[in-house]
Amino acid sequence: MKAKNLVLMIASVLTLVLLSSFASAALTVVDKTITNANDNTVTITITNTGPANLIAISLTDTGDFDIDTESIAPFDLIAGNSTTKAINTVTDLKTLDLGTHEVTITATSGSVSDTGTLTFDNNEFCENDNPNSNIRITIEDVTNKGINNKDVSTKFGDDNTWYPLENIEIEVKIENRGNDDIDNIDVEWGLYNPRTNEWLIEDSEKSFDLRDDDDETLTIKLALDENVDEIEDGQYTFYVRATGDDSNTDKTICASDSEKTDVVLEKDLVVLNNIKLQESAQCGSSSQITADVWNIGDRDQDSVSVRVQITDLNISQNIDVGDINSLDKEKLEATLEIPEDADAKTYALKFNVYDEDNNIYETDDQDSVFEVPFKIEGTCGTPLPKATISATLESEAKAGKELAVKATITNTGTELVTYTISAANYAGWASSATIDQETIALAKGQSKDVLIKFNVNKDAEGEQLFDLRVLSNGEVVLSQPVSLTIEKAGFSFGITGAAIGSGNWYLWGIGALNIILVIVIIIVAIRVARS
Repeated sequence: MKAKNLVLMIASVLTLVLLSSFASAALTVVDKTITNANDNTVTITITNTGPANLIAISLTDTGDFDIDTESIAPFDLIAGNSTTKAINTVTDLKTLDLGTHEVTITATSGSVSDTGTLTFDNNEFCENDNPNSNIRITIEDVTNKGINNKDVSTKFGDDNTWYPLENIEIEVKIENRGNDDIDNIDVEWGLYNPRTNEWLIEDSEKSFDLRDDDDETLTIKLALDENVDEIEDGQYTFYVRATGDDSNTDKTICASDSEKTDVVLEKDLVVLNNIKLQESAQCGSSSQITADVWNIGDRDQDSVSVRVQITDLNISQNIDVGDINSLDKEKLEATLEIPEDADAKTYALKFNVYDEDNNIYETDDQDSVFEVPFKIEGTCGTPLPKATISATLESEAKAGKELAVKATITNTGTELVTYTISAANYAGWASSATIDQETIALAKGQSKDVLIKFNVNKDAEGEQLFDLRVLSNGEVVLSQPVSLTIEKAGFSFGITGAAIGSGNWYLWGIGALNIILVIVIIIVAIRVARS
């Protein structure tokens, strides 16, 4: 009996030791990252970090692409040892999208298991099979220039962290490292979203040639004001590639480079962009200001307002902008009355953007405050004649066609005044402008119409601006920004952002009259034929 109890005790102890050994056994699958793999074979390392040997270790996988773990036969691993297994990928790695792809690999032996991550980071932007060491492209420098308004930048991010609407300059160097010329080099680039596998922005630079052992440096300008409503918070990758024709082999060769960056969407952030004001204002005149008020945060905002001020002139206005949805914009419009005794010089025009609680929007490093230069010139202290302008569109607004705008000038002063009318700041969308009456004389309260005709550029499209200027004795009485939209089908028109009538109702009348005349001619022809 005692002997039997002793045997049972020894068996129990051995069982506990064995269970303890398995309990303390540990298995580790080492994480691994592959960048731009040249073939479809990957290797992983498995380590037995416990005190006991492990038998019949099997491998399984799940993830973004398939690897052939089933072909790896179960294997044993002595305590403290490691082994490396070469595994073929079922998925051709070259067919995967740009960006990061992950597979989780699980090693299992009985009740012991561990997982590791196999990461394939595809940064190869070249599409052909002729990568060549003779051509090389390198990202040399990345500079965040911030949100630009009137040549003044406000920066919320940094060189590695970008916010919507900011302007980025990226310097790239292209080298010909071979002994043959490379012709027709195209540099293509884009900002890639790995979460959607889509390009947020993509563009290219002008082609050029490189002689042997020569290089070229380009500055790529990337503006985060395109496709703003598609921007997501998270990591993006900037890709750039150079492709060219090797003059010796007649093959197309390619090289690429990439740089990761974070694009940030704050919860609550509203900023100004596209601030527009006349180049200079006169003492005692009115000055019109417009801007886009952008909600670049990921939450909708209520009751946004902007304070516009020139401290040195005691000018301060609170403009209610209203509600703005996330990644959307509203228009800011303001009219500043310039004092007649203002000094002729350049002032600081400041904009503070406030939330519904009257707090300035801010990030950790920057408040939503924008400052631009505001120039006042002329003979100050002498009251200027008063005038107002209204405008209507008198023709269709089509690219490559003549566009007519009727401007109505009213003398709101007390004396007879001779005015000179001109149009300015239209060079970006029209080649010329002519006015049927450049000089008009108006008595107190009198109004007069002038017709301005623009030769619209063939490539003009979208919202465009120009300034209507009224001068008297060489001094600018009023400079009024006018906006219009040139579209492929239809148009809208406004002055300082507000929509007003197109004034072309008579075209519909002419069309209707033509239809009536055609019907009358047909009726008369039928009656003549019957007689």
